[in-house]
Amino acid sequence: MLSKLKIYLGINDDSQDDLLTLLLDMANDIIKAYCYCSDEELATIPDYTKIRIASALHKKRRGEGLKARNQGSRSTQYDDILSDDIKLSLNQYRRVRGAF
Repeated sequence: MLSKLKIYLGINDDSQDDLLTLLLDMANDIIKAYCYCSDEELATIPDYTKIRIASALHKKRRGEGLKARNQGSRSTQYDDILSDDIKLSLNQYRRVRGAF
């Protein structure tokens, strides 16, 4: 999946492989938290969804996706990592959490 992420981001060398691997791990953790799924269930979620989340994390790290910025009292706000279309893709894998 690392090679797919590099193609998606237009990265042609190996200089960012450690960072991109970390971002893919973070994307997996975000998906597991959002969907309440196990590692086995995570494997059924399409790679392109994981790549899009890792890409959003990469852009956020570089300061892209900034929605608002106020210098006065230092308020910075980014677009949500899980955009509406990503949430829509993930909702079919999401488990309903019951009250126990």
